Amino acid sequence: MMRDKETNSWWSIMSAKAVDGDMKGALLQETSLGEKVQWAEWVRRHPDTQVLSVKGVTHEKENPYQEYFDSGDTFRSIMPDDNRLPPKTPIFAFRHDGKTFAIPHSVIEGGQTVNLAGSSGPEVFFWRKPGADLFDTSHGFRLEESLDGAEGLQAYEAVRETADRVIGIDTYWYNWVPQNPGTRLLP
Repeated sequence: MMRDKETNSWWSIMSAKAVDGDMKGALLQETSLGEKVQWAEWVRRHPDTQVLSVKGVTHEKENPYQEYFDSGDTFRSIMPDDNRLPPKTPIFAFRHDGKTFAIPHSVIEGGQTVNLAGSSGPEVFFWRKPGADLFDTSHGFRLEESLDGAEGLQAYEAVRETADRVIGIDTYWYNWVPQNPGTRLLP
């Protein structure tokens, strides 16, 4: 949940709606896409970055969430009614034409082209670096033309600068599907 102090509204990230306050029922507006990257990659791209610290500590030596990632437990023991995937399956989830979609990270590692609405629907190329850390960003690109046989990293490099990006979220199945029932699971 996010809180909007200006309107005293509470927003659900997963449903993209205000669930309480002056804006209750309103949809969040999509904004420009951010990207999660590892610190080493960030510093390579932005070598002059300055880091804020809390009492002089700028980095945790160990991931405080590792025990959670390694366990089968879900946050607050939330278990979805939809069992098409195990609850803690990492997914890339997004909206298109008023419908919700999800695709498991394991399917898009190394690249995967998917048709969203049958043979006449738009094609999307999904990319996730093979062996990517859970915190790495998944990418989706709307294809206007064929990849001409390009696959994997070659296809990703061909579309990442020119194709329209699919705005979505990397999350777990149990976190997404209760707020978005009827999500179409790809492929």
